[in-house]
Amino acid sequence: ILNLKPHIMKTSQPISNSCNRPEFPPILRSQRAFSLIELLAVASVLCLLAVLALPSMNSLLGSSGRKGAVISVMNTLEQSRVAALEKGRDVFVVFWRRQGTEADAMLVLQKNEADTAWEPLSRWIELPNGVLFYKPDTDDSVFSEDTDLLASQSISPTELPGHPAASELDDVGGIRFNSNGGVAHPDDSSQMVVALTEGVRDSADGNDEILSEQKKINGGFEVITIARYTGRSTLEMSSL
Repeated sequence: ILNLKPHIMKTSQPISNSCNRPEFPPILRSQRAFSLIELLAVASVLCLLAVLALPSMNSLLGSSGRKGAVISVMNTLEQSRVAALEKGRDVFVVFWRRQGTEADAMLVLQKNEADTAWEPLSRWIELPNGVLFYKPDTDDSVFSEDTDLLASQSISPTELPGHPAASELDDVGGIRFNSNGGVAHPDDSSQMVVALTEGVRDSADGNDEILSEQKKINGGFEVITIARYTGRSTLEMSSL
């Protein structure tokens, strides 16, 4: 009878499985950290870079504010001109040089269907902080009218939401578009100008202070001129 039992090899040494497990090199650890002097040196360099970059950042923010104000004013004028054409009714854009801490603002009015009163088409649209409607000494702007502008256009201050006080009516200007899209007011073409600049206004006397006198000399104003017959707005730089 054949012995069919499987032959089992016996060995006194365990079978190594080292071939199945790759060996990895030990993790290298840095034994050196930053010293206090090195950290202070890096902090000093970062502070120096921040100080050097601050004037450029302020200039960038100021430029952005002026550009935003120009876009807002030109869009408001163009939309008002289009509204006058589409509705066949006069549209009036009011510009208000506010006193105190409130930002200068615009408001759009339209004649009602009966042509007897004005009704607001928008809320007060404020300029960005630090940007002003400027009233030049040459009287060539929408704020140059000697008489009460609102009264001359049969606009009651109470028709304006948050209307200006009686003492502020001299700081209100406006452009009136007729039903053909042209400018019906002001009568003087030299006054169909809206000037913008960076600055602050003294709440006591209402005078504007330009942030940079050199900018004032070199052309620190964005001047928007409105054409008499087309009502179109154009932009230019000026030293006024």
